[in-house]
Parts: sequence; structure tokens; C-alpha cells
Amino acid sequence: MKTISYELWFYDVWGNAEDGYEVNNRFCNNRNLEIECADDTGPTMAQIAEILGCDESEIEDGGGDDMVIYIDESADGKPLCEFIHNNPE
Repeated sequence: MKTISYELWFYDVWGNAEDGYEVNNRFCNNRNLEIECADDTGPTMAQIAEILGCDESEIEDGGGDDMVIYIDESADGKPLCEFIHNNPE
């Protein structure tokens, strides 16, 4: 197990599924969110869902890389939040 620290940012989003979404603004919910990960690849979607207080089926990986994890609503692709890696090596 490895503890990885992230900043958690939520989005203020404009738009809808038909016309598309645009992130209007974002705000930081936690600047030092520590997550116990099985390896260096980061948290699982189950861990992310638990942090967000939702069911895993309600969210999807919106892309990203080893530095940023983007999370969208699974129903229509609405951007929800991002996890930014605090300790890049």
C-alpha cells in the first residue's frame, strides 16, 4: 500500500448534455486528501466514489494522466471534479 496525497477540486459547470458542458469555475475542497492506494497508479474508482459519497456506477473516469484524475457523471458526462497529485516524483 502507498499513501498518495491529492488536492480535490470541484467544478461549477454550465450547460447540459445536449449542448455540451463548460467548466465555469472550480473550488478546492481539500488541499491534502490522503488516499491509501494499492500501488503507484492511484486510487480505484471505488475509492473515488467513496470519497465523493456516491455509487461507483454514478461516476466515470474523465481522462487524465498520472498527475490529474478527472471525474465525470456517468449518466451524461457532466464534469464533476479533479484530483491533482500533490507529490509528483
